[in-house]
Amino acid sequence: MGRAKKKKRADERKELVKLEEIEARIASERSVIKHVERITYWISLFSIILLNFFISLVFIPLFVMLSADFNYLLVAINGLIIGYLLNLIVNSLETLEEHHHSIIVLIVPLIGVINLIVVVEAANNLGSLASLNINNPVPLTLFYLVFFLLPFVASRSRHLLSRRFSREHKIN
Repeated sequence: MGRAKKKKRADERKELVKLEEIEARIASERSVIKHVERITYWISLFSIILLNFFISLVFIPLFVMLSADFNYLLVAINGLIIGYLLNLIVNSLETLEEHHHSIIVLIVPLIGVINLIVVVEAANNLGSLASLNINNPVPLTLFYLVFFLLPFVASRSRHLLSRRFSREHKIN
């Protein structure tokens, strides 16, 4: 019987070592996944900023040719699309922490607003060559900012409400 107990303990130790190896592999894989998602986060952030810039370049001749109403419509659509894409990326990355959300909400609209001001000023300069009065960049940038933030605010509000709702039902 002594040998059977020793063999059983040896088998248990082997199993324990195997479990520890598996846990170490899982931890390593989680670390790799977190690293890949960080890289994805920064590439996505940079891509959204570039996309916004290139779309804005297309707006320069449109700002000159179209009426103010259509310019506001273009800015609203651009803000919604870029805001939605960014929100989609943010929500798909599981390892993002709250400060990542804060960085995105601060940096991307700021760069978008600066970009839009530059584009509107360029359109105004182009329009002044043709003796056209285009747009004041301040209302357009505020309009852009509101529409850019709409998808993110809606998503965060829905997230906070669902957390509150689930907490209330757990208590009851």
